[in-house]
Amino acid sequence: MNKLQLERYTADGKQLAHTTARQQLEQAERLNPEDKWAVHQTTLNYALTFREEVNEIVDEIYAYVLQSNSWRVAFSSTDEFQEAFIEAQQNHEQITVRDANLQAVRRRIQERWGSVVITSNSFAHLMGSVSAGNQFRSFLIKHGSDKTRAIECLNIARLKRLAAPGRGKSTNRRFQPTDLHEAARIIREHGEKSPKSLPDADQLNEGYQDFEMGRDMTTWIFEEGRPRQITAPHARLPSGAASPLAPGSPTFAPGSPMIISPAASPRISGIWETVQRRSESPVRTPRRMTRSMTGALSRAISSQLILDPARSRAVSIVMGDAESPQSPLTEIYRQREVSLEEDDEFVEAEAKPHGCDCSRRVATTLKAELRQEPKLQRDQIRLLVRFIRVIESRGRDENKAAVFCNKHLRAMGGILGLKTKRLTNPDLVSRLEFVYKNRDRIGDIKTGRETFTWWRLTARPYIQSDQLGIFKYEPGRPIRSMRGEITHEHAKTILQKLHMSRAQWDNWMEDGSVNLDCFRWLWDAPPKDAEPGSRRLIDMIREEYDMYLHHQRELNGEPNYGWLRSMWHGIGQQIIRQDPLYYLYYVLLRPDHNTWLISYPYYAKYTKAGDHTEFRHIDHNVPKLLEGRGISEIQGSASLDDETPDGCTLILPGIHRCLRQWWERMHDRGLTQGGYVTGMPGGLSRWYSEQDAKEINKGKMEKAVPCKAGQVRITDGRLPHGSTASPRVRRTVLPWYCGIQNDHESLAITEAGTWSQLSAAHIALKPGPSTPSGKPNAYGTIPYAFPAATCLTGLGPISDALVGRRRWTDVMVDHDVRALMQDPWAYITRWRQRNWHTIYQAFTAQRRSERVIFGPKSYYAAMHGGDILEEDDDALDEEDMADILSAENLEKPKEWDEPAGATYSFGSPSQPQKGKGKGRAT
Repeated sequence: MNKLQLERYTADGKQLAHTTARQQLEQAERLNPEDKWAVHQTTLNYALTFREEVNEIVDEIYAYVLQSNSWRVAFSSTDEFQEAFIEAQQNHEQITVRDANLQAVRRRIQERWGSVVITSNSFAHLMGSVSAGNQFRSFLIKHGSDKTRAIECLNIARLKRLAAPGRGKSTNRRFQPTDLHEAARIIREHGEKSPKSLPDADQLNEGYQDFEMGRDMTTWIFEEGRPRQITAPHARLPSGAASPLAPGSPTFAPGSPMIISPAASPRISGIWETVQRRSESPVRTPRRMTRSMTGALSRAISSQLILDPARSRAVSIVMGDAESPQSPLTEIYRQREVSLEEDDEFVEAEAKPHGCDCSRRVATTLKAELRQEPKLQRDQIRLLVRFIRVIESRGRDENKAAVFCNKHLRAMGGILGLKTKRLTNPDLVSRLEFVYKNRDRIGDIKTGRETFTWWRLTARPYIQSDQLGIFKYEPGRPIRSMRGEITHEHAKTILQKLHMSRAQWDNWMEDGSVNLDCFRWLWDAPPKDAEPGSRRLIDMIREEYDMYLHHQRELNGEPNYGWLRSMWHGIGQQIIRQDPLYYLYYVLLRPDHNTWLISYPYYAKYTKAGDHTEFRHIDHNVPKLLEGRGISEIQGSASLDDETPDGCTLILPGIHRCLRQWWERMHDRGLTQGGYVTGMPGGLSRWYSEQDAKEINKGKMEKAVPCKAGQVRITDGRLPHGSTASPRVRRTVLPWYCGIQNDHESLAITEAGTWSQLSAAHIALKPGPSTPSGKPNAYGTIPYAFPAATCLTGLGPISDALVGRRRWTDVMVDHDVRALMQDPWAYITRWRQRNWHTIYQAFTAQRRSERVIFGPKSYYAAMHGGDILEEDDDALDEEDMADILSAENLEKPKEWDEPAGATYSFGSPSQPQKGKGKGRAT
């Protein structure tokens, strides 16, 4: 604020000096109350106008950058760019809404008042604030077809409030929002009538005399005894004069302003005449004053306020059209003499309409989202982030709770599920900030011993002590889950049982990536009890890849870059996602050894020679990753083909041990970026050089990590990784095991969705709510489940839990997890032997379904020379059903037999009677 420069001028317009807003306010302390208020009001209006100018500049720059697409160097989508510049996006939305509303207001003004335009500042004096002045203007626009009648109703409403004081009623003599509502009610109820129950002009004059207020004949509004700043002296309506409520009463002459020029103010009379002439011209409503007008006006105001305090008056004028968007405040901004942070106290809002006392810094779109009450946890967290950033913009001010009004503070708490009834506003803000800082562990907060009581029952996991309901006994001791019981030493012991070598373990600890054997059993020959002609599972999986590729197309002529985006829930993918050995590897290699995991649905990879598959990125937002968000998440893929160094995954080994130092270097180079995923465009040399490797990473450079067929690559999520070009066929599956928090609902990365959403996606065979990093599905999703997709179920409790069909708190799931940890190979061997036939039957069913559903466009029909299945040959006819019933010695229930002579029609009581009663129609 101290850097906001206001100019001082002499009467002839010569500039004397610059003074800060703070100095102006301090100088005003020596003035009488009326003059001091005039200085305060003018300075505040200058600050508000300056903020509007800055917002306009920010919006123009933001819109230009958005349209130029220069941001695509650092961001992969518009959503990421807007998320990184969320404040500019909010400002853009607010200005867009304001401009739309402004255009509507202009049209209504011209329709009802012609070219006469009254600014909101003209009513700020009447209502006590700029925002309340806007309410006053809106009232006149809505009810001002007969302006004098509308204003007289306002006078009646205010007098009614002042004459009957009581609890909950303001005694302020300025117009209040309640007066506007009461006046609107009077207009609605009485219309054009002039009932005797309403006071006439004489009664109003007498009533307002008790409060030392008189009528201003230029505006017909009663004001306090001292004349208003630039209006003519007050004059009482002559006794017996016609009330404006009476039909045929005089109204304002067309083209005449409601606020007239000050007769005793020669210094600004010339300026006023110019403004008066412009206001009478039939032109559109201005958005801003012209530069010449505002310059002359600012000099006149400064000379009146600073050089001649005795004549100090706050200026509210009628404006005309404007062509130039420039103003002295724009020049001040260009000279970089303004500090927005220090000027914040000048832009605090006054009373807002509809009982809202939020600060002006709160965007209208944000309050609209609070009213919508998003249901998804991901959207709730995003809204909380925006909410807290607005509060934090207040700086170190202790009264942070004053940024939002009581209603919107509690709305935010209620959306998250916090108990708000017995909290003060500062306490509620404190809890909201705590949830914000720990939003990546919100599931732990909802179950923590000290914080679970913050939440409503519907917002946290149900615990047995909440209520017993129908149950008679409270459990003495709940069953312990394996979650949190596995230590680092336990993990090493189990990995040794799985034949993980010491070299592989050292490679994992040093480089952050390891290749392990996992799915070679898919290449095994069918078991002896399989049907003749059965094939290996890997052959059917590869054939399934070709089937999904047959049904995939290019959207908008864009290539798929080696991704099989039509395949989200293939049977091969479901096998790999539900495999207990793959799951066990992830549990043991995760830093937190979390046993509660769920596979995030993701499409498969199917590259062929010539596909452009090169990329490099980190599947995290690095600044948030350094704060601990998703730090325990690991990732990888299962390979179905032998990879070579020129056709495989690339990693930057060891960078997870020096991630903070590396990111600080990227910050110095200006390469930092926001978004859910950290892209690395422009080649690796921009991001990681040989010098970087020597100084922070023991000289380690990027390397290829090819997998053999049946192997899995497991990589620390903090490693930058990518892919080479595609010289040959390469098929992989990405299981994306994500950690689940203690509430069994929130994921480790909360923006990615919830357990319930992923469970529903697996059941419906559809994509998840976003990607595992929280980034929206922008490149390839499916509008509905693939019609021939087959759900692979019944493989076991652990398998069901990995795809969200059971909870990890299920007794059988926990039993199988313990059995898997105690004797891994025994459990895995039984699982594979027991489920081979189930998997093979699923492939057979999917193959037949695809041929029936797609007919001549079927992949399998084309592969077999047009052999199309018009109908399901395996459908049972009546003879087949009779054979089944006789073979099982079953009889058709007698209830199925229709009574002789029975007819079934709606509304016809012809059904046979039973007993003595009358029959009823069916």
